[in-house]
Amino acid sequence: MSDEISVSPEELRVVVQALVGKDCWSITSSRGGAISVDFGRRIPLERPLKKPHLSSEKQRFRGELGLLIRCAWRVDDEGGVLGIWSSLEDVDRVVPVGLDPLLQRRVSAVELVGPAHDLVIALDEIRRRIFCDRAEGDGYNYFVETESDGFTVWPGGRVARGS
Repeated sequence: MSDEISVSPEELRVVVQALVGKDCWSITSSRGGAISVDFGRRIPLERPLKKPHLSSEKQRFRGELGLLIRCAWRVDDEGGVLGIWSSLEDVDRVVPVGLDPLLQRRVSAVELVGPAHDLVIALDEIRRRIFCDRAEGDGYNYFVETESDGFTVWPGGRVARGS
């Protein structure tokens, strides 16, 4: 991400707050454990993706807002843990095991936590917790994509804008 500009945590807070009120409509995993989550309106892609592990919808659209998560995460509700990052198989999946309860739910709240910018996303009674645990030189923790820009959360709590 060579065109990056460091930004304040407050700018990141404004961007992630835009998730509130948006429906989660796509969740995919890829080799290496990354998770992609799409929220809000479906925006047509200029060229459809030709990736058989993606749903036909995901091959044609991207979300109004998207998250690409490369760090540790957990999904839970009052009854217990529904899924964790370490349970992912190293395969491409349309909806990773433990994440299907998030689909078609609306984001009700978002919280940035601590200096590393851990992220908690509430979808009704279900919570998606993203833990920024990556070390320097290990890549980014998560990336938030908007219609026109992207925000990257790096190890050490550094936040940068640029796509």
